[in-house]
Amino acid sequence: MKEKIAVVPGAFNPPTVGHLKLIESLNLYDRVFLVPIQSYARGEHLTPYETRIDMLQAFLKDVPTQNASVYAVEHFIHPDGTYVKTSQLIEYIESENPSADVTLVVKPEHIAKFSTSSDTSHLVGRISLLVNPELTNISSSIVREKKFRDIDISDDITPSVHQLIHAKNLYEDLADTL
Repeated sequence: MKEKIAVVPGAFNPPTVGHLKLIESLNLYDRVFLVPIQSYARGEHLTPYETRIDMLQAFLKDVPTQNASVYAVEHFIHPDGTYVKTSQLIEYIESENPSADVTLVVKPEHIAKFSTSSDTSHLVGRISLLVNPELTNISSSIVREKKFRDIDISDDITPSVHQLIHAKNLYEDLADTL
């Protein structure tokens, strides 16, 4: 029987209880790869890649799961830190896990673009897609905004992520909340 891998790409800026609910919903997969993106296609601001990897690792210390792991690989695909296309990411994961069945987890707003994009249309039928419905109303952008406005975020993130955000003074600048 083939190993089943769910691939969850995202900014994880920061990882939230919404991400936790998503991971819990993927408990039937052998492995869940949380893939932090290193940059956006349009170059929007992100907290540094290494900091988001640190937050994901801290997040997983607090999460009761055996199948999820940080799969930070985009810097291997594009060492210059530029945007990695979804197809490049999937092809890399397939090359590293040739006998696995790969499922890409996408947000509802990205599903229509996925099948029509010249970047990803060749993946249709080769990998499975799982549309990730919003399981909570907590998003990373809400957490960043709340932190900037000095509103308590402790219920929105895990304790280790909260500690890291506090220790590194993250999201205290307006530019970090965008």
